[in-house]
Amino acid sequence: MLEATYGWYWAADALAEAGVEVHLAHALGVKMFSYRQVKTDERGAADLADLLRMGRLAEAWIAPRDVREVRELVRYRHRLLGARTSAKAQVHAVLGKAGIQVHVNHLFGRAGAERLARAGLHGTYRLRVDSLLRLIAFLSAEIAAVEKQTCRLLCDDPGYRAVQAIPGIGPVLAAVMVAEIGDVHRFASPAKLCSWAAVAGVRCQVVPVRVSPRLISRRSSSSSSWFRDRSSATPVASALPSFMAPS
Repeated sequence: MLEATYGWYWAADALAEAGVEVHLAHALGVKMFSYRQVKTDERGAADLADLLRMGRLAEAWIAPRDVREVRELVRYRHRLLGARTSAKAQVHAVLGKAGIQVHVNHLFGRAGAERLARAGLHGTYRLRVDSLLRLIAFLSAEIAAVEKQTCRLLCDDPGYRAVQAIPGIGPVLAAVMVAEIGDVHRFASPAKLCSWAAVAGVRCQVVPVRVSPRLISRRSSSSSSWFRDRSSATPVASALPSFMAPS
């Protein structure tokens, strides 16, 4: 039995290759143990064993190696995208400090680059903007390389092609869905999948409150949260029943 924490991939693979039935404890399901005053590996292992014996262990899905490899790519792309967005925001901040307005639709396209080159920036501000532009170009090249490798791994995946039939789902969003969801039939129903992906409303039964679609769960990975935010404007949830239908 393992906890879904740092470095569990290799341990789960090694145990599975040795013929051991591996159970992966979900981190949120064992969070209560972190509030103990005395925490040891022995006590933690005993608690997990007791939960498993009673059938109350919250288990995480052990994704196959090929799915984990695609996850690594889409999550890394998400990190690179965040770094590039931060660099672009810093360029706008420097221009704001200098009181410079660049009137162009796409500041980081060819026309924008020409305008930035002619902008009245000097000294430290010019150095920082030039450095940020080089960083943006480097990150864009890395993002393109990650996308190319992701497409190569998923080009023959039937699920990757199937989800792109949903209006609003392109290659990037499809890769995130396939990587994060994995085997869609591990969910008993579309409602279970929506709950896991945090696109379902949060229901509180302690007090009588109305369930709002805006009150969504934040307990999801960063890339699946990115998928949730961008799928809000597309009919993804309504298309999930047909997507989950057995082939």
